[in-house]
Amino acid sequence: MKILELTTFSAGGCGVWRRVQQEATLLASRGHQVTVFSTNRVKGEPGTAEEEEKQGKVVIKRFPAWKLGGESYMHWNCLSDILTLKPDVIIAHSYRHTHTHIALQAKKKLGCKVFLVTHAPFGRENSRGLFGNLAVSFYDTFRGPQKLKQFDGIFTIAHWEEPYLEKLGVPKEKLTYLPNGIDTAFFSKTKTGSGNDALLFLGRIAPIKQIETVLEALSSLPLSKRIPFTIVGPGELSYTTHLRSLISKLGLSDMVTLTDTSYTATEARTWLDSHRYFILPSKSEGMPQALVEAMARGRVVIGSNNSGNTELIQSEQNGFLYTNGDTLALASLLTTLPLSSSACEKLGSKAYRTARGFVWETIIDKMERIL
Repeated sequence: MKILELTTFSAGGCGVWRRVQQEATLLASRGHQVTVFSTNRVKGEPGTAEEEEKQGKVVIKRFPAWKLGGESYMHWNCLSDILTLKPDVIIAHSYRHTHTHIALQAKKKLGCKVFLVTHAPFGRENSRGLFGNLAVSFYDTFRGPQKLKQFDGIFTIAHWEEPYLEKLGVPKEKLTYLPNGIDTAFFSKTKTGSGNDALLFLGRIAPIKQIETVLEALSSLPLSKRIPFTIVGPGELSYTTHLRSLISKLGLSDMVTLTDTSYTATEARTWLDSHRYFILPSKSEGMPQALVEAMARGRVVIGSNNSGNTELIQSEQNGFLYTNGDTLALASLLTTLPLSSSACEKLGSKAYRTARGFVWETIIDKMERIL
């Protein structure tokens, strides 16, 4: 089967791209001809990526793009290339983006099947400005319902987004739950609850991750209650500069390490295994893959109570939740650390069992049957 994946980014630290990359690689490994079309922009970085690239069996082609608003909303024209490629199936990623409309135009001309992976963009009012929220409201009122009904199927990455889609007129039978998966290597032998008594953030370092909440919570604690905090991931320059300044201002330079770098899956496992506690303080999350990976390694996970985190964490059962953005609530939770080894092992074991539902091979089996 000839499959085309459409996504905004195919370079840089992007969660959607990470999903597309793994999905495309696995589909290609099963004998499908998989191509990815994206913009030539690099997520979180200046400059552009090369026009064409091959990753294993997956071919990537990138197109010039014009920003229409925000970080990721762009226009890029790939219709003629789609018509030349003549895919059997198009998988378009991210609801509300212009390339999903192009996929539907191609469907009319080619008669191919087109599926949408939504990526849970709902309930994110606190991460957008007034103009952005007005634009989203306009789209969901006048454009979204019309476009959504044209897809052959819609893949949700989280259960919490299903009521939003049903409100937009999508019947339940058109929805299929296909979350972001994680590599089976994350389930290789590890001791749950192991690692040093240190806190880790691993992922894209961007304003939506709200890392300053952790820094402010740590600074409010007496010295005897503070624990080391490590921040690792590809970062947006202005935000990492802000965080470094805040670390210095709060007097946390001896306890907080910020490593602004990309990392491989192997390196991610090494970082996770060397830290007993993992934190995801984001304003909003769709289906946080980094959190699932931490759970698969048996870490004690802590998260703000946004929709994505609460779908995975049952507080005091397989991790801990605190009120989103509430520095005092997080500080109070951090005073309970470090936990005993037995408590860490119990929480880590339950976290591991939760993560078992997100193995990529199982998800791709289900996707392949539908395609």
